[in-house]
Amino acid sequence: MAILSQVLNVCRMFSPITLTQLSQILAVSLPLQCDTPRDVQVIGITTDTRTLKPGEAFVALRGDRFDGHGFVEPAIAKGAVCAIVEADFAAHSPNLPLL
Repeated sequence: MAILSQVLNVCRMFSPITLTQLSQILAVSLPLQCDTPRDVQVIGITTDTRTLKPGEAFVALRGDRFDGHGFVEPAIAKGAVCAIVEADFAAHSPNLPLL
């Protein structure tokens, strides 16, 4: 949760940021297979696909009662620039814009 808080604070200060900048903040590599342009702007971050706006990043949180990873594809379909996921999920979905 600490990294999510850090990302949210950076987005508030420098919104919008690029997908490349977001990946640098998270200290992760952009997926090589992804067709999303590296300089696309990320206008915000959300954990809820019901309120997701096109251009936002979706964070797939895993909890006791839900798993946001089940909502990654709908989030991308609704216009999320990328999804921030756990590494094991990203390994099995190489064509999605996942961080």
